[in-house]
Amino acid sequence: MLQALCAIVPAFCRLPLARAQSQAHLGACNPDRPDSPSRTSMRQTEPSISDQTRLDAMRRVNRKLGFLRHLCIYLLVNAGLLILNLSTSRHVLWSLGPLLGWGIGLLFHALNVFAHFPTRWKQAMLERELRRDR
Repeated sequence: MLQALCAIVPAFCRLPLARAQSQAHLGACNPDRPDSPSRTSMRQTEPSISDQTRLDAMRRVNRKLGFLRHLCIYLLVNAGLLILNLSTSRHVLWSLGPLLGWGIGLLFHALNVFAHFPTRWKQAMLERELRRDR
C-alpha cells in the first residue's frame, strides 16, 4: 500500500519509492520479522477488537468533520446570500428561504452525527428484531 501511495502522491511519503520497495523486499525475505508476510499470513484475518474500535472511532471523527464542513459551508453561503439580499432589495428577504430550508437539512445532519440513543434502547430494539426473525 505504501508503494501505491508513493507512486501516486510522492510528496506525502517519508520514504522514497525505491527505499520502500527495498524494505518490502527485505521484509519478505526475513521470516523472523514479526511483520513479514510468512508471519502475517498465520494471523487471523478478522480485525481485532482494538482494530474495530479504531475503525469505529475514525468513522465517528470523519462524521463529525463532515458535519463541521457542512456547517462552515452553510454559514459562508448563507452569509453571502444575506449580504446579496440586503444590498439589492431590502424590502423582500428572499434569503430566508434558503437559510431555513438548508437549516432544516443541517439540523438533521447534526442529529444524525451527534444524537445517540441510550445503549439499553439499542439493545432492546436489537433483541426485539432478533425475536421477530425466529
